[in-house]
Amino acid sequence: MRNAGDRSGTFVVEVDFLDAAGEVVDSGSFRTRVKGGSSRSVKVPMETPSKVRDVVECEVSSVR
Repeated sequence: MRNAGDRSGTFVVEVDFLDAAGEVVDSGSFRTRVKGGSSRSVKVPMETPSKVRDVVECEVSSVR
């Protein structure tokens, strides 16, 4: 997550977890605060971790 602005901000990162066919099998979100001009790595947890065996890829669906 990168905040290109000059002020700190709170952001919500939403991720879709996809299966081999590219279908969404789960999603998750994580809220984080990032200082202006800085970046931060985030780990977005699955809403249903028991579906992890179906996941082959993840994709950021939005950052707000």
